[in-house]
Amino acid sequence: MKGPTGCRYLDDPRQHEYVQNGWNLTGDMYRQDEDGYFWFQARADDMIISAGYNIAGPEVEAVLAAHPAVRECAVTAAPDEERGQIVKAFVVLNSNYVAGPNWPDAAGFL
Repeated sequence: MKGPTGCRYLDDPRQHEYVQNGWNLTGDMYRQDEDGYFWFQARADDMIISAGYNIAGPEVEAVLAAHPAVRECAVTAAPDEERGQIVKAFVVLNSNYVAGPNWPDAAGFL
């Protein structure tokens, strides 16, 4: 966005990183469709750091959502003593699937 609104840190040296050429860089990632509309995709800094690896939550969600058993899913970071963070997924199954002890390897189909 352009203009004085939306500034992150008004009296902070970091403000110079977030405002460039009059544009306030929000840290959000959008895609623009063929009609010129912008669609929110993810936070640019929304990374899960696990054992030194940067894991993008939206990418994990996309892989989970591609599974035929998955109706909806959301991914977040969970604290882990050894790795710092681990990926934690919340999954809603499609109505014709039932969760089992080995899901998703052996997702039960009704």
